[in-house]
Amino acid sequence: MKKSVFIPILGMVLVGLVFAVSCKKEEKTESNPQIVQPEQPVDEYVDLGLPSGTLWKDTNESVNDTIYFTHARAMALFGDNVPTKEQFDELDSLCEWTWIGDGYEVVGPNDNSIFLPALGGYPTVGSLFGYGFEGNYWTSTLDGSTHVWSYYFYDGTVISSSILPNCKMNVRLVKKNE
Repeated sequence: MKKSVFIPILGMVLVGLVFAVSCKKEEKTESNPQIVQPEQPVDEYVDLGLPSGTLWKDTNESVNDTIYFTHARAMALFGDNVPTKEQFDELDSLCEWTWIGDGYEVVGPNDNSIFLPALGGYPTVGSLFGYGFEGNYWTSTLDGSTHVWSYYFYDGTVISSSILPNCKMNVRLVKKNE
């Protein structure tokens, strides 16, 4: 009786192994061009028609699924591409800012636009605040020896403020039009 149970079980194991091998996920190889990798996102910078020639990136920065950075971390990662207070001031004064529910659409003098989402931020101590109704963005400009200029907004208000550098906020990169 043991022999009759053993043979069907051995048969089912062999069938299972054959099925598992035949259903193996295909891998991209030189001889199998049908498997296509998804396109990697391309960093796009938008010319808003600003006199300084500053181009603004069309998305916020993200590193390892993190979108909030201390000032020191932002500067270490992105350096000269973190906008200055003057670049944000230019964006504020020469562009049209329209609140659209969860951030601002910012339209430049040439009618090109970027969107700055209201993703909140982290104070020096505590948890995420303002997600969905206020935005907090770093500049690279120091304000004295202990504070850094940042841009803060919510529906109807856009202001620059001096803040401690160990808060965690968003970063939107810039570069010069070449």
